[in-house]
Amino acid sequence: MPLDRSVRRSSIRKSAQDAGSILVDQVQLLIGPEYQVVLTRERRWASITFSGTRHSLVVEATRPVCTDMSAALENRLAAHEFDLSGRFVADLLVQRGKASDGSFTLEILTIID
Repeated sequence: MPLDRSVRRSSIRKSAQDAGSILVDQVQLLIGPEYQVVLTRERRWASITFSGTRHSLVVEATRPVCTDMSAALENRLAAHEFDLSGRFVADLLVQRGKASDGSFTLEILTIID
C-alpha cells in the first residue's frame, strides 16, 4: 500500500534520503522569492525494475504574476537537472492551476539510483 502524507516544508527533516525536501529547496532556489513551494504529498512508487517516490509540489505566486512569466518558469523547471544524492528525476509533469493566480503543481517521480 502506498505511503500518502501531506506535509509542509517546515515540518520535513532534511537528510540525504529526504528527496522531497531537497526538491523543494532546489525548486525554490530556481524560481526565486516570487513563488512559494510547498510539498503536499509523497507516495512510494515501484515497477518491476525500479523503485522511488512520487512527489507533489504546489508552486504559488506570492504576488500577482503575468501568465508569460509563469509559462517561462514552467518550461525552465521541466528542463532543469536536479541534484539528488542517490536518486534521479525520471519524470516531471507541470499542471497549471488557475490562470489568474499563476499557481501550478509539479508532479515529480524520483528513482533510487
